[in-house]
Amino acid sequence: MVLDKNVLNLSLVLPNVRHISIYDCYEAMVSFIQSMLSDVTDAIEAYEIVGSYCPGDYDLSIGGKKFAGISQRRIKDAAAIQIYLDIAGNSQARAALVRDFYSVAIHGEPTKFTYPDIVPEKMASLSELLGKQMTVADMKNRAQQTLRKLSSEIVTPPFSEKEMRVFETRLAQMKKRNERIAVALGR
Repeated sequence: MVLDKNVLNLSLVLPNVRHISIYDCYEAMVSFIQSMLSDVTDAIEAYEIVGSYCPGDYDLSIGGKKFAGISQRRIKDAAAIQIYLDIAGNSQARAALVRDFYSVAIHGEPTKFTYPDIVPEKMASLSELLGKQMTVADMKNRAQQTLRKLSSEIVTPPFSEKEMRVFETRLAQMKKRNERIAVALGR
């Protein structure tokens, strides 16, 4: 996947999901995104978009054009469901970049894997698909609002002091890492 300032990566980290299927975890992310965007569209579908880069059964699309892809990692009893969301910018140029990368990497040689034949026109940003300018900041805000809404519907015990300390430590580490990356990239 190609990442730039118009692409947002989100992760849902779910503890104690050993008893929940991989597909149910994917569906949780699909439902989360549909909920985030419920005020602007009800046309989000999840299925493989042939011709897109990083294709999978849980590509998110509107009108057959992919704007997001979901992956999942399981560690012990937890699952991290990740999604990249193409919010704005030139999706077709990103797809062409990946297509060209595969072409150079393969260099006409036989491979052990079948790489997707990328058709840039199969990709689009949410802004393009919705006919409305969307921003990464807007999507972050939508994610936070959706989490608040969903968490208010679920009665959960409060975090312990230890859990809050671990969270705040990890958050500080993430911010520090992101600052180093921004400096390295000259931002």
